[in-house]
Amino acid sequence: MLEPVIPTNHPHRPHLAALRGELEQRWCAETSFWPEEWTSERPSVGQCAVTAMLVWDRFGGEMLRTVNQGVPHYWNRLKGVEVDLTRDQYDVWAPEEEVVVADRYEVESSGPTLEARYRRLVSSVEQ
Repeated sequence: MLEPVIPTNHPHRPHLAALRGELEQRWCAETSFWPEEWTSERPSVGQCAVTAMLVWDRFGGEMLRTVNQGVPHYWNRLKGVEVDLTRDQYDVWAPEEEVVVADRYEVESSGPTLEARYRRLVSSVEQ
């Protein structure tokens, strides 16, 4: 299993690490794109789009998209540095498509349940 990507020299590292810790407690089957595959042992499974949107809302930057292991994956670039709080859902990182910048509309449209999953995650984190 890979590790989340939070570069040690990133100016937002303390806030991103704290957010990742919070998300580990808040991610659940209901916020996952694949609720039937979600487990507490690997809580980031299916959480990339909702997490990338949350990071973008808090820190700005860009959302990135590629396909890895046959599925779309979203993460962020902040101050020119890539940050991926859900990379650990994968065993291998070998993008199969070019990495592109994804706009908010594209990410919001990435699945029929995304809006509800995102609202649930945001609500849980804000409590």
